[in-house]
Amino acid sequence: MVRALIIVEEPLPGGGRPVIAHCPEAERCIGVARSDDDLVAFLHEAGLPHDELDDPLWVEWRGVGPHQWDGYHG
Repeated sequence: MVRALIIVEEPLPGGGRPVIAHCPEAERCIGVARSDDDLVAFLHEAGLPHDELDDPLWVEWRGVGPHQWDGYHG
């Protein structure tokens, strides 16, 4: 079984970070998270592991570090 890779993009100017589910069949945005709780909810709804937020095999945090949600930092 191939694992999905979750990409949390850099923060948007208005806050929040797009969350992308990437798997061999497709890549799609599953929402814009504004907190760890949002991210966990999106992953749960998509049927993806949601207890591995700090595992780089599952989640790639782009732009700024993990767990930073507000405002544009780029």
